[in-house]
Amino acid sequence: MSAKLNHLAITSDIYASNARFYMALFGMKGSSNTRPARAMPVGDGQIGLNNIPRREGRRSGLDHFGFEVDSMKLTLERIKAFDPSLQWVVRPSVRPNAAVSAHDPDRWRGFKWRSGWLDEGAYMSAYAWEVAQGRLVDSAGPAWITTTPAGYNWIFDLYEKAKTDESIRFVHWKTSENTHIRQDRLAALGASFDADTAAQELNAM
Repeated sequence: MSAKLNHLAITSDIYASNARFYMALFGMKGSSNTRPARAMPVGDGQIGLNNIPRREGRRSGLDHFGFEVDSMKLTLERIKAFDPSLQWVVRPSVRPNAAVSAHDPDRWRGFKWRSGWLDEGAYMSAYAWEVAQGRLVDSAGPAWITTTPAGYNWIFDLYEKAKTDESIRFVHWKTSENTHIRQDRLAALGASFDADTAAQELNAM
């Protein structure tokens, strides 16, 4: 099985300036799909370098790296054989750039958060939520979890708990109810999905 480095991502308060630095010094090219408020990716035609703004509670420096592999199945088997405690998540089909992400919630340890936000929480482990709650003990700050539904996992358990626990508030929004999205685009997208995918991605079911 072969694997090659696909991209690196670094986090910085001056991420846009960093991107310009690499473009000026090493001749890297900017991406045609740049979203400056989110990230500034550049590359040399072979390896990408994604410059990400540092969010509260995150370190500056290397954020993550991505590999392109011949066999995802074999790669995951090798990860499990190397260390059974390592975890990974399958990314939603509508999210670009990565099919599977490995994550290490323990990297959050040592930080004290005033608030926390877990995006696409259903694709994280319940352990990630446990570690996140520990970061908020001192501040007693709020935590938000936004996610696309992904079956009966720990997010569903939290949803059930919210029915009797006043400290948890559950809000349900459908993509199809977003008035800022053109209805013809939604209809075209729905037509391209099978029934289960449309229910998950457009109707939050």
